[in-house]
Amino acid sequence: MVAQPYIDVASDGFGINIWGNMDIDDYDNTLDSGEFSELDLTLSYGFSLDPVDVRLGYIEYLFPAGADGTREGFLGMSMELMAGFSAGITGYYDFDEVEDYYINASLGYDYNFDNRIRLGRGA
Repeated sequence: MVAQPYIDVASDGFGINIWGNMDIDDYDNTLDSGEFSELDLTLSYGFSLDPVDVRLGYIEYLFPAGADGTREGFLGMSMELMAGFSAGITGYYDFDEVEDYYINASLGYDYNFDNRIRLGRGA
């Protein structure tokens, strides 16, 4: 079992995210329980090229358990297809340890109850 806490802070298009993977048990004696095996630090900036939303950023991957960390940049684009439905694609390039890229495609649906509460599903 793991816990994956995170915090997002965003303002005026700029964003900071800290995400962690904390091991709840010792994972067959390979990792210590109660310690983080991964921490990801993300800086990003988003803007709109109506109707497309664009986000670009940088991710620093840290592995406190002893593995080498790595770094990557990303560029993503998404747009609302119709009321509540959206589609997107994001490309990532690891320019440090892996020196390779990958692409994620996404589909999602969000229902806004009001300005503070939103229910979302995505794949």
